[in-house]
Amino acid sequence: MGKIKMPNTFTILFAIIVIVSILTWIIPPGKYVNGLYQTTESHPQGLWNIIASPVQGFFNAKDVILYVLILGGFLNIVIKTGAMDAFIGWLLEKLKGHEHFLILILFTLFSFGGNGYGMGEETIGFYSLLLPVFIRAGYDPVTVVLVLLVGSNVGIVGSMFNPFSVGIASSLVGLSLGKGMLTRFFIYIACMGTALAFTLWYASRVKRDYKKYSIVADLKEEHDKAFKTSSVQAPEFTTKRRISLSLYLLTFATLIIGVIPWGSKWGVHLFEHINDFFAQWSIFGIQTTTSSDYLKTDTSSAAFGDWWFGQICVLFFFSAVFIGKLAGMKQDEIVDNFMEGAKNFLPVSLIIAVARGIKVIMENGAINDTVLHYGTMFAEHFNSVGSLITIYFLYFPIGLLIPSTSGAAAATIPILGPLGDALHIGTHNVISAYQSAHGMMQFIAPTSAIVMGGLMLAKIPYVRFLKLMLPLIAVLSVISITILSVAVMLKV
Repeated sequence: MGKIKMPNTFTILFAIIVIVSILTWIIPPGKYVNGLYQTTESHPQGLWNIIASPVQGFFNAKDVILYVLILGGFLNIVIKTGAMDAFIGWLLEKLKGHEHFLILILFTLFSFGGNGYGMGEETIGFYSLLLPVFIRAGYDPVTVVLVLLVGSNVGIVGSMFNPFSVGIASSLVGLSLGKGMLTRFFIYIACMGTALAFTLWYASRVKRDYKKYSIVADLKEEHDKAFKTSSVQAPEFTTKRRISLSLYLLTFATLIIGVIPWGSKWGVHLFEHINDFFAQWSIFGIQTTTSSDYLKTDTSSAAFGDWWFGQICVLFFFSAVFIGKLAGMKQDEIVDNFMEGAKNFLPVSLIIAVARGIKVIMENGAINDTVLHYGTMFAEHFNSVGSLITIYFLYFPIGLLIPSTSGAAAATIPILGPLGDALHIGTHNVISAYQSAHGMMQFIAPTSAIVMGGLMLAKIPYVRFLKLMLPLIAVLSVISITILSVAVMLKV
């Protein structure tokens, strides 16, 4: 019997477009007028609409698509500087004999990567660097998987501004990146702390009694043979690489500050005053806060708190060029590295375009408000917390079927996102629930190349790892659901 192959994300998304198009012939069209739902003229979507919807979706999502491509170029330039590899190599050398501190630092570092930009595939390259060090220090390969896979993915579970989950999901429903950030921050801190404690607990037990506590104790001879003799030489952590890494972190810190709604949400107008101060001199090209009507696709200057994808694109584009020049790259190298990174992220951009096609079909078919109407009727049978929990667990099977965070957001948020307000949950809390629940499944999803690739490199049987992770996933899910429930009840 041949091996069953899962359909790729594009196939799944296009199938959803076809299904939604069929529904426009079945579901009665309608819209809300002055808060009251009423049926309208039918606009069923045909073959041309199906074919054209991804193209229209591309036009509609050009802001977030450009951001993804520029982010890809930025990240590739940082990678090419060798700053990250050099920093980890430097840590390995400095903390030799104190590897428990190494676990703490690396786990936190990779969780920041997951939180900031959904770090996942990038962790694969670090297995060959870390496995020999951890094996020689008395740990097992599972410890390395916990640091790399769990560390990066727990950052995604509570990511505050991950462009491939929060960014795409928020853009699909027209929300600011800062909406719901505080709730996701608490999820991140609580889940990251719990997962880190679990990793340190497991690692300390293995080091104390490998044979008794390691879940791969019977494979120790094989692992020693495979990993103790292999090592990868990390590049030197030069001054330029130190500065490049600092600028990399500063760029993401600026992004966070830029999208937090300081004035509109928290009543903090300091950044608006600073923006207006510099606007007095035309040489800076800055517009005053009061005179500029910022559009979501506008690249005009904006005070921190008013940033959208336009300003974020400018930030990452400038940082990419600046870091490349600082690292000594020639003009052609910067362009080539930037283009290579953008090319690597092109599939994600196309996923966004195809996914926007779902929203286009729903809007053109006039069934958006109908879905909201029936969602409101559904809410009468559940309280808001019950509805939230239902949506949360719905994302478990979705996470197994669609391991891509961007793919899952694109396939579901156009439908489930608007229901957030109808169900008295808040659309931003639906996005946070999607991200958390989907992220939980990416610890163990057999459909994920990151999971299966990491376990293969570490030579760990999948079933054993699954048994180890299930209790942790259960605890992290309870933590996430509790924080989200509190956010819903407090209407945060």
